[in-house]
Amino acid sequence: MSHQHPKHLQWTHLARWLALLCWFAPMLAQAEETDAAWRVRYERARAALIDERFAEAQAELDALAHSAPTEPDRRVAIELRDVARVKAERHGQDGQNGQPAIRDSDEMSVLYTTAVLYGLGTGGWLTLQLQPQTFGTAIIPFAVATTAAVGGLSIADRYRPLRHGIPHAIAAGLYLGFGEGMWLVAYQHAYSTQHAGTSSWHAERVSSALWIGASAGAVVGGLIGALRRPTPGRVSFTASAGIWLGVLSAFAADALNPESKGRAQTTYLVGDIGYNAGLLTGILFGPEFAPSVTRVRFMDLGGLGGALLGAGSYALVANERGSQGSMGAAAIGGALGLALTFWATSGMQPDRSHDKLPSALGSRSPSSSALRAALMPARGGFVAVVTGEL
Repeated sequence: MSHQHPKHLQWTHLARWLALLCWFAPMLAQAEETDAAWRVRYERARAALIDERFAEAQAELDALAHSAPTEPDRRVAIELRDVARVKAERHGQDGQNGQPAIRDSDEMSVLYTTAVLYGLGTGGWLTLQLQPQTFGTAIIPFAVATTAAVGGLSIADRYRPLRHGIPHAIAAGLYLGFGEGMWLVAYQHAYSTQHAGTSSWHAERVSSALWIGASAGAVVGGLIGALRRPTPGRVSFTASAGIWLGVLSAFAADALNPESKGRAQTTYLVGDIGYNAGLLTGILFGPEFAPSVTRVRFMDLGGLGGALLGAGSYALVANERGSQGSMGAAAIGGALGLALTFWATSGMQPDRSHDKLPSALGSRSPSSSALRAALMPARGGFVAVVTGEL
């Protein structure tokens, strides 16, 4: 009877383990590769669900549920697939009519440019308030405010991408709020020149009025964008309506006011009222006309051309040095130019791509988005409960 040497047995066992490892290694590598590929597909499907591409997310998650490497992964894929299916049915997918649910690069370029300007304006406002004594300390507010505005926007958009139309609404709201501040400052200056006991605002107060108006306008624009989900065309229509009605009403007030003493004060007051009336008109009638950005730009060009043509024609025909006649002619020409361009572009395709998009605070379906309050009995009293979908 032969006996194997212990070292020989050790080498034999080692050889067997190496053979098994060589046999299992490709299988393990293939399993890891398959798991990594599944993870990549899962992240893409999850991104599609966040971006409100529900039909695409539902199909991908259904396939992922059948090829999940583990049971927990399969359950997660099934749960997200069911969420995507419900959302797709609720929104009538393709409810976006082919339009992206999240912001595009053009919108973000406008918003980033606005953020840079807002940061510079905030830096100027802080500099006027703090009154730094050296050039170095005067530069700090500009650097900090601009970096904070652009960096904060980038972080927020990376955490959750803004929905389509909201960046445009924020930018337009900021500029419109700045316009509100300008009307207020102009009126205060005109008022102070007519009243001896009132002094004009100094630079610190003027900058505060402009900065507060711009900041409040950005917040209000963002809220309206989130609640109403306007298209960029509707936002542009609202902004143009406010600007044009404010300017034309100011021109008309200047032309019709015979008194030169308080004419500037009345002009700015009427212009501010017209400005806000135009904003309200744009908000109310924007969904009805649903103009595209291109149509709004054509209307702006028509109004500008009409105002210049009216003022220029009056200057050629009338031999007057006063500005009242020119202002009146510009108001009439601008109004006619806007009306004619609005009629001429009436055949352009309206942009109704957001009509079925849900509000950022919930679905537009009354059955699902309405909040309901109820009282439930509890020991010693009642508990107030609010239910609904946000």
